[in-house]
Amino acid sequence: MSEESLSSAHAAPLAILIGVAGTASLGWILLIAASFATSSVSDVLATTLPLQMGQLFLSTLGKRGMLIIWSFIIVVQVRSR
Repeated sequence: MSEESLSSAHAAPLAILIGVAGTASLGWILLIAASFATSSVSDVLATTLPLQMGQLFLSTLGKRGMLIIWSFIIVVQVRSR
């Protein structure tokens, strides 16, 4: 991709840095939102679900909301490969 763009020596590393910074900032925002949504850490950690974030979604959004968000997360992860 970098060979086909103009000024690729500058544009490709800049795009990588912007992508990493965007991912880090959105991840930070997600962690802050999850910490505000957690009512009890011991309840989230004592769940029978293997993924604690799934339990947080389930207790916050209900079963239907959790399945919608979790399906969206899976689709995004599969499409990013």
